[in-house]
Amino acid sequence: MKPHLLFILILSFLAISCRQRPEIQQTEQISDDSLHMITSEITYDVIIKNPNPGDTWTEECLRNLKSEELINAIFAAVYAKKLEAYDIFEDSRLTPRKIKKMEEDGKIVREKIGKFQFVEEWQMNSDEMSMTKRVTEIRMGMEIPDHEGFIKGYEPVFKVKLN
Repeated sequence: MKPHLLFILILSFLAISCRQRPEIQQTEQISDDSLHMITSEITYDVIIKNPNPGDTWTEECLRNLKSEELINAIFAAVYAKKLEAYDIFEDSRLTPRKIKKMEEDGKIVREKIGKFQFVEEWQMNSDEMSMTKRVTEIRMGMEIPDHEGFIKGYEPVFKVKLN
């Protein structure tokens, strides 16, 4: 599969998974034989900020994404203690005060967050041929530029676990 097509599919799944549907919240109670767990955990990357503004295809794919809004909402929820932040590798809790200090010290720069990793649960209804996804974690990555300003990778920021 071509990388751009895969990217469009991932963004489509992302758009669908962000909607709250009552049937997603009740899937554990359904004893329907047509509902099948595809995976209880899958992790994948989504570029949310085009590392190459000359790449018109990526610009087109990201044109409707409100990444800044989502990033700010996550930080606001962490600061309001509605979400807890965790170290991505150690899974240890990061306090809102520590996150704030990291922002003040420039260790976290929201404008440089260019990648999300989503951890999701996928279910498929074989009768309706529909698929539902539930995002269980969002991990953020900050761009790491090389000496010429090109993005060479991403540094983990923190993750939040969703209900």
